[in-house]
Amino acid sequence: MLAKKYRLPIQSTRDMRGRTIPFPEFSVKVFPSPFPYARFGVVLKKGTVKKASDRTRLRRIFFNALREMHAPKLLSRSDLLFIVNAAASRTDAHDLTRSVAAAVRGIAR
Repeated sequence: MLAKKYRLPIQSTRDMRGRTIPFPEFSVKVFPSPFPYARFGVVLKKGTVKKASDRTRLRRIFFNALREMHAPKLLSRSDLLFIVNAAASRTDAHDLTRSVAAAVRGIAR
């Protein structure tokens, strides 16, 4: 899992406007951050994935992918919110990890 320091409190992003970047399995919202490091959040609606255990599994896949690629060090002064689509629940964990890595590398440029 990703360290708590790098997790984005989801409720803090409700009134913020940011740039939205769509991907097949998820969308990414990018916000400016007041911290010198990046923070990440993952949102899954109950309508997207019914079972709570499946939502938790997807959240862990996202956070583990970010931790393994050292994403907080790649991005600085930005908050990323991943909004997961239903297609992500049908995607293999390895493919989803690669998609998250590609998205973060694309945003880091």
